[in-house]
Amino acid sequence: MPFKHPSHITTGTVNFMGQTMTALLFLTDSSRTIYAPECSAWFTHSASVDKRPAPATEVCGLRTFALLEKALGVIGLRGLDRLFAFRTVNEFNLFLKFYASEVHPFRTLLDQVRETLFPESKIIPNASKLYAGVVKKVSTCADGTLQDCIRIPLLSYSVLDVR
Repeated sequence: MPFKHPSHITTGTVNFMGQTMTALLFLTDSSRTIYAPECSAWFTHSASVDKRPAPATEVCGLRTFALLEKALGVIGLRGLDRLFAFRTVNEFNLFLKFYASEVHPFRTLLDQVRETLFPESKIIPNASKLYAGVVKKVSTCADGTLQDCIRIPLLSYSVLDVR
């Protein structure tokens, strides 16, 4: 019997472990959640309408990983960890390709900015104009790949740290 995909998660995975990994990545998406190392959990960070801080709710934490351990067992968690390891290598390779094609062409611009900002103790005249120009030129190469390179090993560590 085929496993039905949740409608809110678009995925290219075909087996249960891949879909489990995709669901965990969706739960811990850095655009919607914040990782709190003191709690070993990801929390929502939605803004409140009336300018008071909205209460953060735990999205993925120790209880989630305890349930995963109960459902998958130790061997299943080890398999999930290996899947995360392969995904991490893939994300780093994507980042390196992205860096070579998108960021490297800006090297001369970034070197010029570094020389302008040196020494760090001096005050730069027209700093806002300098920053605005650089951000405008470099904003085309913004990418979330590096965030995934950091988030996936955190998930892998959390999967293995269930007690």
